[in-house]
Amino acid sequence: MKKLLGILVLGLLLSGNAFADNDKSCGDGYSFYKTNASNKAFPIFKIESTSNKKIKIKKFKITGNNNETIYEKNITLIIDPYSIKTFEPFNFISGIIKDEKIPNLNPKVIKNYYLTCEWYDEKSSKKNFKDKISILMCGGHTIFYPKYPTTYEEFLNDDNLYYAIGEKKISFNWDWKLGKFLSRLPIELNNKGTIMAISKDFWNIENDNSKYYLSLDKYSMIMTSGIGYLDKNLFTKDEIKMIKRVSKCSTIDINKLGKLKPRID
Repeated sequence: MKKLLGILVLGLLLSGNAFADNDKSCGDGYSFYKTNASNKAFPIFKIESTSNKKIKIKKFKITGNNNETIYEKNITLIIDPYSIKTFEPFNFISGIIKDEKIPNLNPKVIKNYYLTCEWYDEKSSKKNFKDKISILMCGGHTIFYPKYPTTYEEFLNDDNLYYAIGEKKISFNWDWKLGKFLSRLPIELNNKGTIMAISKDFWNIENDNSKYYLSLDKYSMIMTSGIGYLDKNLFTKDEIKMIKRVSKCSTIDINKLGKLKPRID
């Protein structure tokens, strides 16, 4: 479903016109307008929900004077029931569009803004979460970017490190013979630049469980992994210390992971 925002020549308050596929279209559940604090090339919108359901804004589009598309971007913006949300598509701090991808548009050619929406179903989103898992392949005992194994011997002796990053956990310790990850950690931090996961009670000297730490820099794609150990000292207080390693990573398709078949049955 699309909703259009028309630009009035004299800079009057902008109003939205809904084009609903049916009477229960998500576009009937909200209105949006451009605020006085914005301009054509860098708009600031207010989105006002009148629905008791969550709405997902999934596309933002700008058309020109001849109704041709001059900018289009798939986005994810969740509107809560009966809420008012400020939408700044070209403010990179919002994280909706990356700084380097913000267009430098000529305001003279801009005519209309469109939003495309759908009803947001949290249960369906969770069911489809597998499609959103990111798989990383990171260098093992090398300072270079990892190379995916291609021969049977390379799979057997593979020292790459593999990670599956989900919504709440990072899985690691991939085993080719078993075809699965053997360990996982809860994600404690996930912001624009960093994902960090750490074992529960990592710094607790009374807890003798295995202690793991993972931190991914989303920009450099460098993974810092650590193993914690208890450092006992006769003269000072015992403490947890960590052995760290740094590896360069790249993303791979989830279908690249599988179970290695034995050479004979």
